[in-house]
Amino acid sequence: MVSRVIGALCAGMMCASRLAAQTPQHGSWDVTTTIQGTPSGDTKSTKKACLSAAQTANGFEQAILDISASDGGPPKSGPKCSLKDLKRDGGSSSWQSTCDGPRGALQGVGYATIEANRANLTQSFEMKTPFGAMKLKQIIEAQRVGDCQ
Repeated sequence: MVSRVIGALCAGMMCASRLAAQTPQHGSWDVTTTIQGTPSGDTKSTKKACLSAAQTANGFEQAILDISASDGGPPKSGPKCSLKDLKRDGGSSSWQSTCDGPRGALQGVGYATIEANRANLTQSFEMKTPFGAMKLKQIIEAQRVGDCQ
């Protein structure tokens, strides 16, 4: 009986340590964004930002998307995506998004894999144009590079 209780406690501690390892750490992050499917070809950019403990614990996906959308100014200075129906399961998450861009709003879906020091986020959109539907994909690779300065 005692061995079963100890085994259950150890299994619970492994689950807790696994969950902690999937919570992103606050600090300085490099965020590289690739946009695929635009008429002018793929684009790629990298930005650096400092994420607070509150951002990494409660709104990490939104914080990374805001950094990705920034135009070099404050994180919310570029096109803005808002998430709804955010679902998290361990180190994975999924959502629906609406992004306001220069040609109007885009509806899409996104998903992410998140670890303590890195994350990969992908959003897929279909934009209606006079020439037919255009599929866009946003791929974001985020890497924690140290403490904030």
